[in-house]
Parts: sequence; C-alpha cells; structure tokens
Amino acid sequence: MAKNKKHSGSKKQPQNTNIRDSESNSLYIELSNTQTKELIEYGVEKNNETSRARQNNDNTFTHSLTGSSPQGEANALPTCVILVQALNEAGENWSHPIDNTEKNDNVDCIAYDKDNNKKELRIQVVRAMTDENFWQQLSQKGQIAREASINELLAILKLSIEKKIKIPPPQRPHLVLALDATKLPVFIFDGVLKAYILRYGSWTHSLGFQSVWLVGPLSTNTKRLD
Repeated sequence: MAKNKKHSGSKKQPQNTNIRDSESNSLYIELSNTQTKELIEYGVEKNNETSRARQNNDNTFTHSLTGSSPQGEANALPTCVILVQALNEAGENWSHPIDNTEKNDNVDCIAYDKDNNKKELRIQVVRAMTDENFWQQLSQKGQIAREASINELLAILKLSIEKKIKIPPPQRPHLVLALDATKLPVFIFDGVLKAYILRYGSWTHSLGFQSVWLVGPLSTNTKRLD
C-alpha cells in the first residue's frame, strides 16, 4: 500500500491524514485532535462508494454511506483479508484467507498457518450493522445518513454478536467472529471501542468464541472486542 500523508501546518488545527491505497484505488481520510490524537472524523472513498463518520461535540456520532448495499456474503472475504492482515501485523503468520461461504458450516473463510498448514484460522463474518432497514434504505436511495449516541452504537454491536449465539457452543472455541465494519467507520472510534469493552467485553468473552474482532476499513482500525 502506498501511503501519502498530508498534515495541517498549524498545531492548533485538527490534524488531517490522507492514506491512499494505489492497489485498490481507495482513499482513507482521518481527522484527529492534534493534542490528544483522538479521532474526530474518518472517511473512505472506494469503488464509487463513500462512507464517513464524525464524533460531535456532544459525544454523538453522525455517519453516512453512499453507494450500493452489500449483497449476501459478498463482503465476507474482503473482511477476512483485513482481519488476517491485522493478525499478521501483530505477529501471527497466516496465509491469505480462502472463501468458504458456499459450505454451510458457519465458516466463511479459512486461513492456514504458513509454518504449519494443519493449523487453521476459521472465521465467521457478521455485519456490524444488522438492521435490515438501514441496508434497504441504502439499496433504494443509494445513500443514507444517521446520527447515533454511543449507547445506540454499543447496542448495535451487541445485537450483531447476538445473531451468532445460534452457533453451537462446541464449535465456538474454534471460530473467530469478525464484525464487518469495513463500510461503517462510525464503529472504529476509540470511545466506542473502549465503552463496548468496558460494558460488554466480559459478556462477549463468555460466549466462548476463539476471539471476537471489529474489522474496520483498514487493519490499523481492526480491534479485538473480547
């Protein structure tokens, strides 16, 4: 990935960072507080789609998405690719994931340890936003904009995970659960992630999955939730 970073000249102004991925012709835009480094705004422009999210002064969040609604499990493999990249950047050694969505076994992707191909990473993907009305409006109008409190965002993430409680408990320890927020950067803000872990981290861990991750637009904003 080629990175071109542009920073504002004044320390008193928010710091703007642009990251361009020449391979996928994508642009990632970050606006952060210069002093605290806290993320203020995040945007993605990719494949004629635009997603943006902003943290407001009253600690609410506005987010918008323009483009097409993902169909079925079409975004499962790209989500797994970002997750595997994040894991490898943290010191693990997984191969490029393979699409497994055609099999009805709760495993959307499989990656293999590069040093031991008998060791598998099995990933189940679920949308971070499971509200069908949200995706239906995007499909019909080509765009959607919403405002949410931090409590509402936490409830949305919890509901997404609850959708996968139907997976048999004996299978969960061998399954990584990945919440697809690749088109929804509103979930990647530190305040949202920290609040989720504080409120629901223990509950998430108690479900017994190998691990549970929020997968953002990039590996650098992909974080573990349990």
